[in-house]
Amino acid sequence: SQDLTFRFLDEGVRFESGQPGKDWKGHLRLKSQNIEEKTLPVQKGPNRVEYRHQEVTEWWENRREGLEQGFTFSQRPRQALGTGMLSLHLEVSGLTVSTDPSAVGALRFEDAESGAVARYSHLKAWDADGKMLPSRMEAVGSLIAIHVDDSKARYPVTVDPLITTLEQKFLPVITGDGAAGDSFGRAVALDGDTAVIGAYWDDTAAGSNTGSAYVFVRQGSAWGMQARLQANDGGASDEFGYAVSIHGDTVLIGAPLDDDPIAGVNMGSAYVFVRTGATWSLPTKLTASDGAASDVFGWSVTMHGQTALVGAYLDDHAAGVDAGSAYVFTLSGGSWVQQAKLIATDSSASDNFGYSVSLSGETALVGVYLDDSASGNDSGSASVFVRSAGVWTQQAQLLAPDAAAGDRLGASVSLDGDTALVAANFDDTISGGVNAGSAYVFVRSGSTWSFQAQLLPSDGQSGDLFGHSVSVYGSTALIGVVDGDNAPNSLTGSA
Repeated sequence: SQDLTFRFLDEGVRFESGQPGKDWKGHLRLKSQNIEEKTLPVQKGPNRVEYRHQEVTEWWENRREGLEQGFTFSQRPRQALGTGMLSLHLEVSGLTVSTDPSAVGALRFEDAESGAVARYSHLKAWDADGKMLPSRMEAVGSLIAIHVDDSKARYPVTVDPLITTLEQKFLPVITGDGAAGDSFGRAVALDGDTAVIGAYWDDTAAGSNTGSAYVFVRQGSAWGMQARLQANDGGASDEFGYAVSIHGDTVLIGAPLDDDPIAGVNMGSAYVFVRTGATWSLPTKLTASDGAASDVFGWSVTMHGQTALVGAYLDDHAAGVDAGSAYVFTLSGGSWVQQAKLIATDSSASDNFGYSVSLSGETALVGVYLDDSASGNDSGSASVFVRSAGVWTQQAQLLAPDAAAGDRLGASVSLDGDTALVAANFDDTISGGVNAGSAYVFVRSGSTWSFQAQLLPSDGQSGDLFGHSVSVYGSTALIGVVDGDNAPNSLTGSA
């Protein structure tokens, strides 16, 4: 997994680089729980190996995200009796181990010549009831010490860290033209082995803050830049790259402050790029058929297959000023054409419909983060639309069951099949405080949507804005906390 090679030996596990030209290697061995000097590994399936020690079963599973190491205790070890703390110690040789300053709660392995080569992270522990247990790990000389508070645990208890290669950090300097103030990374999108990163304040030959987007592709475990995308009619302050989306070989990029010579300033636009082999085409420009000044069309974008959805949250229409809208475009006969303009059935002035958008198959999810409801002004909502035979109709309005004024539900949205994740990043919560933020999960059965869960961080605090960005895939949700504090620093952010 991740270009790492693992060898399961009777005296522990050896791991090394699977990349040509890299010859570092390390060794891990459990040094506690009455471990025998040598324990034979047992194959338990194509992707799982176990070591059965006296007091614990040590297991390893090969996963796409890395090699998962686990320890399952059927009962409390003798050394932990009466202490309330379960501790593990692993001996590291061949590499040095230390705290990873770039990832909270993680350790990293370093080689004398190659530097940091792998990470030991994502530690979690749970008991027989599935209750998560407080856990932490630290580097102590050549040992990794893992500590789990098992004072309220019901055995068996599982302890579960993960070994991964260090991910590549994309920096503007990698592009060869990075400069101060580019805001490289404002928007990101990933599909398979291709990443798109927006730099909406990038200065180009067309002027300052014209914006650009960069495409990176992965070969093995290494990422390299493939292309720098720009509007072929870009101008100063267009902010091309403010929003990005990718599906397969097609990229959609928003330029919400693009000026139109007829419609006016900041009408906005979006651009479609298509890749053939490793070459990206000249863009196709998308604009609203009724675009007007200050609509900021392109503020939010998403695409799925041959359908693109573009938000214009400051669009004025019959419902009022800044009511907002979203536009659907489809690829037909080799050309992108507008299929529909989406507006909420209860649209009103300053709703900001289209502030966020997501698309999955024949369903669109649109955030209306300043929508007023019976719960109060700016409580927010999200609207679900479905397409049938080319016609879009609103299927549901999603509201938080505990909505309150100023929550701003719909600040960010994500849709995957029949699951919608909608954030209210200004939600005041009991556990976190004012503007701590939360996210809500809604699920569809047939054509009916229902609330399933409210997601809250375990360490939420006032002003965190949990839910500034969200993504859902299958049964997993990822939520950004843009203003979160991580001791000893403030506003470090987290997810």
